Order: sequence, then structure tokens, then C-alpha cells
Amino acid sequence: MNSISSKRLPTQKNFIDIHIATYEHLKNSNTDILKFYAYFDKTGNNRTSHNLESKTKLSLDHENKNFFMPDEIMITENNEDQEKNIYLIEMYNGKDTIRTIQQIAKHGKAITYGTP
Repeated sequence: MNSISSKRLPTQKNFIDIHIATYEHLKNSNTDILKFYAYFDKTGNNRTSHNLESKTKLSLDHENKNFFMPDEIMITENNEDQEKNIYLIEMYNGKDTIRTIQQIAKHGKAITYGTP
């Protein structure tokens, strides 16, 4: 296994574990997932058009100059009251608390701007 794969493996495993746990929680809460996008879901074509972009890319301003990409976005709806919710999920395995706080601030800013 090369060094890139072995470094990413714990993050990918944790990403899957969190998704499964969230799915089970929503299922037990009588809630459906309406939309789900992960950081690896892309649009565009990098070979010819060079416009490959993550589906989780969220704008942080009205000019679309500043953005961030959460690891996962889910939009859900409760079957009892039809309440919709959005989940923006980030996965960290590092010890950089400043980076974590900066990402949380970006989540708040994206929600303030109404993205996605």
C-alpha cells in the first residue's frame, strides 16, 4: 500500500462509519435522506473541459469567490412532520484544533448565506 492510501485509510473508514451511524439514526427517527453528496462526488469533466468540481462545494459569499467543501452534505425530511434538515459533516483525524475551529466557522458562514 502506498503512503497516500495508508494515510487516507483511517479517514475513509471513519467517514463510512459516521455515514452508517447517521443513516441508522435517521432510519430509527422515521426520517428519509432526500439528498446525499460526499466529497468524492464530482461534476464536470477534467479530461477535456477541465471543470471538475466537488458536489459539496459551498459558497461563502455572494460572488462565489470564497468557498469550502464539507466531507458530506445530507438533506433530510422527517416523515411525521415533513420537517427538513441539513447536515454538513466534516471528518478530522488530526490534532490541529485551530483548523477545526476555522472549519466550524466556515460551516456557520455557509449556513448564514443559505448554501447549499
